[in-house]
Amino acid sequence: VTLLENSQEMFSVPCGFRLHGNGSRYCKKQNFQLRFRSEYGAGRLEYKLFDDLSIDSFNSLLLKGGSEDNFRAMMRDEVSTLMVKDTSLYVQAMRPAVLYLGGEYWGVYYIRERFNDDYVADHLNVSEDSVDIAYSTFAYDQAGSAADFRNLRK
Repeated sequence: VTLLENSQEMFSVPCGFRLHGNGSRYCKKQNFQLRFRSEYGAGRLEYKLFDDLSIDSFNSLLLKGGSEDNFRAMMRDEVSTLMVKDTSLYVQAMRPAVLYLGGEYWGVYYIRERFNDDYVADHLNVSEDSVDIAYSTFAYDQAGSAADFRNLRK
């Protein structure tokens, strides 16, 4: 992945690249994940990507194309995030970007933090090993273990 700002290369690092999400796979504009792993080269992206965020090291990022709002404005999630970012809520930092894949124009996307155990650890200053993330009403494990949550529900 290479980031250009005003025609100047800010960084260019190898990384993993994959589709992100379920529903967006069938839309004209897909969402993607960037994963920084030592097996690809850089173990993390070390760059101050978001001006309003003190965090400058990332193990993964999202490239969101608005596909979850595919038949409407394609940016409602980003607008909603901007509306509450100066509150006490934790929101994923973002910035707009023009995406080219293999030299082909794909449109306006948003570079966003990816919500995972790393995000929680960085924002709350805790160890990644202490983070448990569960998703859906069935409490599937996303990171760590959802066992405590499932027991609470019982």
